Amino acid sequence: MTEIICILLLTIAGLFKGEHESIVHNKYGGKHKLWLNSDWWSGNNWYYKNGFVQWLMRYPLSMLKDGYHFTAFVVEILLIAVPLVYIINGDKLSDSPSISLIVIIIYVMFGFWANISYHDGDLL
Repeated sequence: MTEIICILLLTIAGLFKGEHESIVHNKYGGKHKLWLNSDWWSGNNWYYKNGFVQWLMRYPLSMLKDGYHFTAFVVEILLIAVPLVYIINGDKLSDSPSISLIVIIIYVMFGFWANISYHDGDLL
């Protein structure tokens, strides 16, 4: 069950990583279809008139600044959650006889879903 949860977390992280890359590509003239079509998602929201809001968005809430920062934040949280799933479930990766295979599968799953998301599903 632990492996299924981890594969699900990495699949979601891969999808968000692909969207993250699409946002970056579009900022430099790319034509990728984004999940959301809004100024917040694809914009660069670095300046706020209110000084307090400016401070909030620069430091404690920077992950909510725009879609680029939000997707990066989600990917990091999900990747941190993978080892936590093993710790919470009391599993030890070293107990698994096929740890190399598990690591390879996890790496491939993350990369696969990142590429699918980045290429708007054209690989399927």
